[in-house]
Amino acid sequence: MEIVNIADIVDPDDVQGRTYRQVNKEKTHAIPLGALCEVNIDYSEYYRMRGYVVSHDRDCDGTPLYSLGPKGYEAKLAEHLPHERKHEYDASEEMQIKKYLHHLQRQHTWSGFCDDSLIVIFTPEQMQNDSETCVQAVSEWSAGDPEQQQSRISDRKE
Repeated sequence: MEIVNIADIVDPDDVQGRTYRQVNKEKTHAIPLGALCEVNIDYSEYYRMRGYVVSHDRDCDGTPLYSLGPKGYEAKLAEHLPHERKHEYDASEEMQIKKYLHHLQRQHTWSGFCDDSLIVIFTPEQMQNDSETCVQAVSEWSAGDPEQQQSRISDRKE
């Protein structure tokens, strides 16, 4: 009996005959870094938690995922990304950096959220263009009752 990873099975809905992994790798992240989001998984311990998108991730089959964390944290993580480096590292230094990044990310972020599990409250552009309204909305959210808060989210999505 052969074991097959589900990601390596051909997607029956793909007209090109690609595997789920190949299809997912082509998908882009729909939510930009820095967007304020709310977790919308009612059975999750993170339900209604808010955070900023600090990292674009992928799971083992290539599905786009997101990590949430405190505002501005994406810049702290980006300081250590390979394309931002000033010089090359040897293999052992590279491994140490990866371990440090993993520790840093796990310490201050919540990971593994897909597009469907997040509601975008404000994009970075909205926050930049109308920061006063965003601050007021966040303040109202903190002071409001849960039913009113859910109603505001529904209104914003429509």
